[in-house]
Amino acid sequence: MMQSGRRPVEKPDILIYGSGNVAYHFASRFLECGLSFALHARASEHGDRLSQLLGMSLNVPCLPRVVLLAISDHALPEVSEHLLHKNPAWIDALWLHTSGSQPITVIAAPRKGSLYPLQTFHRDKARLNWAHLPLFVEAADADLPELQQLAEILSPKVRFLDSQGRLRLHLSAVFACNFSNYCYSIASKLMEQNGLDFQLLQPLLEETLAKALALGSAKAQTGPAVRGDEVVMNKHLELLKATPELAEIYRMLSEGIRRG
Repeated sequence: MMQSGRRPVEKPDILIYGSGNVAYHFASRFLECGLSFALHARASEHGDRLSQLLGMSLNVPCLPRVVLLAISDHALPEVSEHLLHKNPAWIDALWLHTSGSQPITVIAAPRKGSLYPLQTFHRDKARLNWAHLPLFVEAADADLPELQQLAEILSPKVRFLDSQGRLRLHLSAVFACNFSNYCYSIASKLMEQNGLDFQLLQPLLEETLAKALALGSAKAQTGPAVRGDEVVMNKHLELLKATPELAEIYRMLSEGIRRG
């Protein structure tokens, strides 16, 4: 599977299908590792932009051993069925999705699996540290060695996790990443209203994460809610009177912290 040089060879044995953030970062990592791959996507502005960023042509004919579907969750059944119908010679390939929330059974191919990176992806973040990026794999026993080999080229942190376990992991990641980032956006707006730069919170954010990792989030928790400081919390709620939806979020989170 490994190839010399930094660009795909003429007969790639992996195909990445997609044109979004996940496709971009997987393709970038494949290039770093010298893996032989082709890039396929629907003809669109996103596909053209990805092609230019990576310096690759789209939709070059190939007979892949692995098809990596880096697409939205809801599109997996329809797209995999369409691609198989259009390319019947791909039926012997190992088809993989990158979803944390979907079972491998949504793929309309006989050989199927999951290659799930526990990370948030954005194309404007040029490089990710794949040495610290956990990859979770799932496939039938007969296909697992091939999937494991590919995953271990990309990251040293590879673990098997079935579809139900991956869904629970994805739920944890939504709380840890998406919900916390939403709280960052609220904090940013509040800082802006006070004429302050969000970057002033960076030392606090870094220390909060460091303590949560070192002590555990329960022991690391501080603030008025954990202290039961009603005076301070009522002052905060007074400031949020003009935005009742934020006041409700404040109450719910404070109550959750109090319950522990």
